Amino acid sequence: MDRDKVIPLVTAAILLFVAVIIFGYNQNNLSAFEKLIVNYNNQKNEYENLAVDDVIVVGNVSFWVVSTIKDSIVLNTSDYLLVDNDEVTEIEVKLNETKKACFTENNCMFLQLV
Repeated sequence: MDRDKVIPLVTAAILLFVAVIIFGYNQNNLSAFEKLIVNYNNQKNEYENLAVDDVIVVGNVSFWVVSTIKDSIVLNTSDYLLVDNDEVTEIEVKLNETKKACFTENNCMFLQLV
């Protein structure tokens, strides 16, 4: 075979291989959860189809969705919250897990990913 024909064929094969790997990786990282349930002040709010950069407001605190990796979601806020006895600004909620986050000692919300 002529060298001028082999180089484009090899390049096309490599690009096709890379495209298949990227497609497979993206299929594995699709979100497996349906919604985020937030219970705060005896009110239940459900958020479906959450994506990165979406904003959720609980009380007067805004939470930004920074990650929706397969079986978990990560929320970030500018206010400090008490989660598992640690002051944090980022909360990760995993699938079928309930996470308690408190604004103050007696003012808490519950996050559940289903």
